[in-house]
Amino acid sequence: MNIIEPGIYSNLFGFDFKKPVEILNPIYSWCEKFDELAMEQILNMSKIPHVHDHVCVMADCHGGYGVPIGGVLPVKDIIFPYAVGNDIGCGMSATKLSHKHEELNPEIIDRIMSEINRTVPHGTGIGHRIEQKWDRFNKAPEFPNYIKAALETARYQLGSLGAGNHFIELLKGDDDHAWLMIHSGSRNLGANICKEFYIRAKSFCEENGIEVPSAHLSYLPLDSHEGQWYFEMMNFALDFAKENRRRMMNVCESISCGMLGCTVEQQIDIHHNYASFEKHYGEDILVHRKGATPAFKDQLGIIPGSMGDSSYIVKGKGNKESFCTVSHGAGRAMSRTEAKKRFKVLDTKELLKGIWYNRIALDEDPRCYKNIDEIIKAQNDLVEPIVRLDPLACIIGTK
Repeated sequence: MNIIEPGIYSNLFGFDFKKPVEILNPIYSWCEKFDELAMEQILNMSKIPHVHDHVCVMADCHGGYGVPIGGVLPVKDIIFPYAVGNDIGCGMSATKLSHKHEELNPEIIDRIMSEINRTVPHGTGIGHRIEQKWDRFNKAPEFPNYIKAALETARYQLGSLGAGNHFIELLKGDDDHAWLMIHSGSRNLGANICKEFYIRAKSFCEENGIEVPSAHLSYLPLDSHEGQWYFEMMNFALDFAKENRRRMMNVCESISCGMLGCTVEQQIDIHHNYASFEKHYGEDILVHRKGATPAFKDQLGIIPGSMGDSSYIVKGKGNKESFCTVSHGAGRAMSRTEAKKRFKVLDTKELLKGIWYNRIALDEDPRCYKNIDEIIKAQNDLVEPIVRLDPLACIIGTK
């Protein structure tokens, strides 16, 4: 871990700046190499006057909107829609099955994954054909007029995977067991909430003459009506995202256990795009985690690799320097656009040889991501690896 103290710098992390830059708040970084966009956003994070003690950058850091993926922004009195991100409540779910992975064979893997692929809706905008019932829909907060349609869409998308890097995997653990894993979030709901309240935050800052390092770092006061409204909406999206994963995992567990004649031994679920009130360094603050996983003392978490690489079940060490946080994955090493230009389908197929998959996605080629083992090693002061998981099969959301 590197600590960059406040001061004037001509270069940082291998970047030579055209003109010196000022760091106003300390930067604690577990990442050794950044893309240019991430570097710019880290510098902007450090300039926020409301920061509580320091900002953090996890080992999987790469550029996002406003705050980089893998960014941890602890503040007092304000809230940033883009420090939570578009996919509010995006996170991981993992289930340990009683079945031993050595008893799996290609035929049964194909049967299980084909049925899951058929049963769980996935793809951009895709959901169920009929409305899904959930008690929380009847207790939803009042939605701003411009995004009321998102709530109606959510009634059909509950229990669906989405697209992009969202996935369902069957894995073998070094604990000898078969595992199921899901990566998904709040679908269209979270994106609409983020965009709507970013517009409101931007207007607030402009109307009050508040200068921010970038427009995407616009914020709302926590004690304002709109700040409280966003916080309520965010928490509704978090509940939706967790229920979304739960319903998909129930389907995956039912199919797998039905075909294998096994039971569920352990379940883990965790968000990595959210903001929560916590006590750190003796004060109550709001910690934004964007593409970052909580890692409180003895808390179990999930750090996925790529569809061709290992993932890990980890146990948190409660490191206060990271605000009890760890990376949410391996982190992208190149953009989707670059991957589609650089890679070829036959080469990706060769990399995934021996792994069942529903489609080839060049922008999810394992080479798009950083080395997961290096990421875990860089964070050995944050978490302890408990189980290493290697992929047997992967369903990735279609476009």
